[in-house]
Amino acid sequence: DDEQIEWLWLPGQRETWAAMTVGERRDHARRDLQANHDAFGGGPKWTFVVDAGTTGYVARLDCDLANEHVPRGEANISYAAHPAHRGRGHVSAAVRLLIQFLHDHTGARQAHLIVDIENHESLRVARTVGARPVERWTDDQGRTMVRHITPI
Repeated sequence: DDEQIEWLWLPGQRETWAAMTVGERRDHARRDLQANHDAFGGGPKWTFVVDAGTTGYVARLDCDLANEHVPRGEANISYAAHPAHRGRGHVSAAVRLLIQFLHDHTGARQAHLIVDIENHESLRVARTVGARPVERWTDDQGRTMVRHITPI
């Protein structure tokens, strides 16, 4: 997905990913999750993946209680889905589970979903989970960002 790659990946990562087998991609995702775990332990950041059984890695989510773009103690939720699995409700369901996780395991009262205004799929997820848009700004790269907030 060119849009997601432009947003998240460094030069050369796309070619490396494309050369991997399904098993190598799954192992790569596991190593990435382990690295996040080792770096952040029990927080303030948690990372999860959506794995749809035999289809494998469908999406990735994280929640961060120390994100520079949200007030201290509130949560930032980020997500990305494989293009073949968009529009099926996987990410919206996972975000709802993540909000429940935050409710059960943190003192955060609100979750922020910060989305590029051109990222229609991510905007749809924010609307689907009931997050309301509260702010717009232009980031350092000239993109218009929209902050959505939902109670935890």
